[in-house]
Order: sequence, then C-alpha cells, then structure tokens
Amino acid sequence: MNGIFLILLILLGTSFSAIVESEGEGCSSDIKEAKREALKNAKINAVERHLGVLISSKTLIVNSKIMRDIIQTRMVGKIKRVNEPVYGEPRIVGKDQICVFARARFDIPDESLKPADFSLVLVLSKKKLKAGEELYLEISSEKPCFPYLFSVDAEGRVYRLLPNPVEKSFKLMGKVRFPTERMISHSYKLVVEPLPGRPLPQREEILFVCAREKIRSFEEFFPSAFAEDEKELRKLLTQAYPKTVERFNEILIQLGAENYDMVDDFYLIR
Repeated sequence: MNGIFLILLILLGTSFSAIVESEGEGCSSDIKEAKREALKNAKINAVERHLGVLISSKTLIVNSKIMRDIIQTRMVGKIKRVNEPVYGEPRIVGKDQICVFARARFDIPDESLKPADFSLVLVLSKKKLKAGEELYLEISSEKPCFPYLFSVDAEGRVYRLLPNPVEKSFKLMGKVRFPTERMISHSYKLVVEPLPGRPLPQREEILFVCAREKIRSFEEFFPSAFAEDEKELRKLLTQAYPKTVERFNEILIQLGAENYDMVDDFYLIR
C-alpha cells in the first residue's frame, strides 16, 4: 500500500491542462435546479475523464477516501466552462422529478491535488423530512481539526450552521452530535423549512468542512442560520449573499487542498 500511496502522490502532483468535453445528468422537481445539477456532474465527469483510471479506480484510496470524492470537493469550483451547455430533452421520473442531461466543454487548469491527511464522516438522521421537522447530524474526523457546517438551500445559497452564536469555533476530537448539548440547552434546534413559492420536494445540502486552522473568512462572510432575527437572516441571504456558492469555492481554493477535507450529503423537504 505504501508504494501505491507514493505513486499516487507523484501523479497527483503532476500538472495538467486540457479542454475536455463531458456530460452529466441532474434530477430535481425544478427544471432549473436539474440543469444546474447536470452541469455540476458534467464538471466532475470531465475531471475524471481527464485523469482516467487514477480517479475512478476504487483500489486507490487515501485515508479511506476514494479519490473521486477528493476530485468532487476540490476541483468542481476550479474548472471553467468554455462553451454554452447543450441540454437534452427533460424526462419525468416518478411523480415530481425532472431529469435532464447536460453536455459542455471545460478547461481543466494546471493543479496539484494534494489530499489532506485526515478524512471526515457526516451522518444525517434522515434523508426525507416534513416541514417543521428537526434534523440531527453526526460529524467525526480521524484527526483533530476545526469543524465548519453549512447548509445550501433550494436556491443555492450557503449559510452557516457551525460555528454559531452559542457554539463557537472549537477543535473537533473524534465524534460530535449536532446540534450540540450546549446548543440544545439554549433551545437551539435545526428545523427544516421549505422556501416559500417553490414546489415540494425541496433539496437542501449539508456541507461539512474540517481544516487544520480556523477559517476566519467562513465565519465573517457567511451568515449564521441561527440569527436572532429570522427576517434579518432572510434579508442577508437574499441581498448581501447572492453568490455564496462561488465565494465558498473561492475560500477553499485559497486554503489549498492539503489544509482541509470536506464531505457533503443532502435531504429532501416534503
């Protein structure tokens, strides 16, 4: 395994640049969201195609993390689309899901994919929830690191779950349940609510990032989901933070792949 690990690091350190055409599929109850998901998956497939079996092989694992996941979390925000995407005809799947294919060409810049030396686990209590229902998470890391939790709503806006006004930044040692005991003692709950004016089900994503050092820009830029004034929080999300996903990716790029690890999962509000 040591020999494979060394070869893998050498390959990951090799610079590359190419224009790659690929396609991906996305599904959602909303056609715009389905197209956005399809384009995101096309980006992931473009990187995988360029790096070939190094990424897709499940025998090459670093710290129990398949290389495809490293590509997904570290590269999607870095490659650029170089032409207008072509979308296939939407198709209906089930009662409320629309699926669509997207094809586009992407510029994959010179990059060094140096993996972090710790890996994370994120567990959601449920995958499907009703409006007003509480969500619980469990996060853990193989090595000590500073945890950050985010939620991405149905419109693609990112807001911060951890740290928050009650649970400040701390070093994660092992496994932690969220909301934490301190948050629960202050009546802080993670309750899911659908966005008004959008059909159900709505898909929301949980992002778990853990880093070697505290990330001030995470705490300063993204509004806390536990703001005292809900109206003020909505105002921040709709006006001051229209491109939070882009900013999120920018911050990760500035950190460097070796300084953090990230996993994500999603749930549906029905």
